[in-house]
Amino acid sequence: MSKPFKRKKGVEIYFVLYLMALMLIIPAKNSHNPDDIANDTNVFQFPFTLKPVGTVLNAKILLSGDSTKIISIDSLNTIYYTGEVSDIDFDFIVKDLSVNQQLVLNINKKSSTRYFKITEDKAHKAAIFYWKPPTNDPRDKTYLVVVKARVKPKNKKYGDEYITITTEFSLNIDYVTQSELDMTNSNQDSMNKNLSFGNPNPSWINFSKANSGELFIFPGNVVLETLSGEKWFNQLVITGIDLQTELKRKPELSIEHSDGNNGGSAEYEISKDNTILVRGVAPDYGSNKIHFSITRNDGRKTETEFTVVLKNIGNAKLPPTLYPDIEYMIDPQLPALTTQNAYSVLKTSKGEVIQQASGGKKIVFTPDQRDTGQYVYLERYLNEKLYDKSPKVRILSNPHPKISYIQAVGDDKIKVFTYSYGKTDGRDNVVTELIITGNADYYPLSGQMKSQNYTYEQQFMIQRSNKSKPFTFTVTAKNAEGKKSEIKRYP
Repeated sequence: MSKPFKRKKGVEIYFVLYLMALMLIIPAKNSHNPDDIANDTNVFQFPFTLKPVGTVLNAKILLSGDSTKIISIDSLNTIYYTGEVSDIDFDFIVKDLSVNQQLVLNINKKSSTRYFKITEDKAHKAAIFYWKPPTNDPRDKTYLVVVKARVKPKNKKYGDEYITITTEFSLNIDYVTQSELDMTNSNQDSMNKNLSFGNPNPSWINFSKANSGELFIFPGNVVLETLSGEKWFNQLVITGIDLQTELKRKPELSIEHSDGNNGGSAEYEISKDNTILVRGVAPDYGSNKIHFSITRNDGRKTETEFTVVLKNIGNAKLPPTLYPDIEYMIDPQLPALTTQNAYSVLKTSKGEVIQQASGGKKIVFTPDQRDTGQYVYLERYLNEKLYDKSPKVRILSNPHPKISYIQAVGDDKIKVFTYSYGKTDGRDNVVTELIITGNADYYPLSGQMKSQNYTYEQQFMIQRSNKSKPFTFTVTAKNAEGKKSEIKRYP
């Protein structure tokens, strides 16, 4: 059987795809400020990326009469994703470029066919694509696989909506006849003889047994957000090397400080599952950029970097003023850390501790009458170090009640509106009576009272006592605490 017509390989296309993959994988080197990086690349605006281990998967098939036999195949591809996500879903779109058809596989729906299958490896933050070449059409063929991931960020600063990120790789099927295969093997044997002519080269022999795949490092997180002095860790996934046997030298780890005195540390540990765990302590301020590189025993080197930045924890929330007998909820705006190394302390102006709370726990504080005139403030601590102090807040005594205004509703009746505020001895500090002098008496309009946030608006009706005398009077409002308003006169 004659070999079917072979189309010219799209070598240029694969080369471009390979360059594109390298551009996605190689970290930026020219920026030392995370904010600057955010302006240059989407990785730091939305730190979610897809990184396939291979950009081209090849399959070589022997064509003999009506039968076929797979000689070699790159049967799987691992696509790693970076960034902290609360949910992720993958679509793999396999496009047959020769007939302009496509097949869509979804991980959550556990889609698979006779030739294509996908699974998820959550432990290593990856999706795995398996394939075997269809042999019902014995022609050289190229498939383009587009990977789309819908990511829901864990960090709310990126919003609650799903973000779509994409990458792609290609599948290349090459059919060969036995004569072509024999010629290829013959050329390879000749090359091997020439290379090993004379004394054997021990280093070349060792390299032939070494891992010759693409060497990459994928950090689990490109940006780590933490607190000052807090412990952190980041897992690096390595491809193309056996870390137990194929390292030429020890991995290299270094820290680039945003300021020479901002502190912070990092160290690494090689795990048995061929990953590297980098852990450390966050800086006191600013940021740390962690550089990490490994060298394989054939001299191939790869490196990566990630940044440790401090979270913006916001300002403590205290009321502008405090009043006695009212319960206040003071929010320190600290995260609830598992290490319990963040806490807040409410103090008096004399430095005396009123109350202490761990992590993000709120402080419930009710000033006493004897506290009026004093100040309180909040101190926040991270890793046993004072982080900041809030402005001082004064405890004020309850204000005097007020007569808001007087409204005539007839010749012999006047409506009086009062305002009062606060609590006293555990009860509402409402106006309890009107003190009247003159030709008048009063009664409360109880159904007209309004109360909200410890403010009380009340209404009273004042009427003429003796209709034969002029309707004149003075009035003062008195609240439950015993404080009085200023005197109002009518008319």
